[in-house]
Amino acid sequence: MTCIVWHKNRLYADSAVHKDGETLFSFSKIQPILVPFRIQSVREGFVFDDIVHGWSGTGAFMPMVKFVESLESDAKAKDDEDSLSNHTVLFYKLAADKDLVVSMGNLFEVLLIGEKANHSFRWDTDGFSYRRYEKTEIVCMGGGAQLCMNNIKRATEESKVDILRAMFDTFYHDTNSGGFIDIWEMIEHEKDKKSVFRRYGMHHHIPRDLLVPVMNEIYPNGKKIEATFLRRELMYAPLLGLDEENKRVTAELSKALAKIRRYEKQLGIVPKPARKKAAPKQSTSN
Repeated sequence: MTCIVWHKNRLYADSAVHKDGETLFSFSKIQPILVPFRIQSVREGFVFDDIVHGWSGTGAFMPMVKFVESLESDAKAKDDEDSLSNHTVLFYKLAADKDLVVSMGNLFEVLLIGEKANHSFRWDTDGFSYRRYEKTEIVCMGGGAQLCMNNIKRATEESKVDILRAMFDTFYHDTNSGGFIDIWEMIEHEKDKKSVFRRYGMHHHIPRDLLVPVMNEIYPNGKKIEATFLRRELMYAPLLGLDEENKRVTAELSKALAKIRRYEKQLGIVPKPARKKAAPKQSTSN
């Protein structure tokens, strides 16, 4: 299973993958879309129109991949009014109606990250369903979803919501989730103002038996947990800020010194020359 959270334009996902009785860590749970494409449908229960930039999900991985690829294929076709996402929606509805869902085989729920909203498509024994999430809504998915949501709701104020803490608290109780936490964000590009979905950073893996002491010693009294690895430009941002502040202060100091020199000249004040340091005495020996 997994633990995936959307909160304030950031998508968080654990990295635990269970396969053939083994557990490994993988950053494959959040998938960017290199060339964003449009999804659009007007069918009852499946009304959406957006540009998607990435996706994540829970359940069978390859069926999720094929579903997203099918939506992308629809977007590229554009041969008639019914071509966009309606073919994929119709196919999955018919497959569900024909009971082609395989328990523990091809079940999945995929969350598409769009520019306007986020879009959940669920394929399971109850059929094929769609749900739209506004960007301001918190979304939790996976086996640890309900526990993680409960941890998030414990915050008394929105400003005190700590997604990483909520996920680590979930990892401690849910043995099916854990590992590194991958963090992506949807931002507006500074130059062309277009939406960009990119990795923000990640938090290193904390073994389950060390979670409690680490939380108590490193992040005591509810101290907010931040990503331990950031994108390079984000990591350099504080240093660039200090450099800009240093340049500003240096420029103000130069202006102040120039003004002092002008006043001294107007008042006929001649600055005393700096005293030269005396040369050190040389010791003599007999």
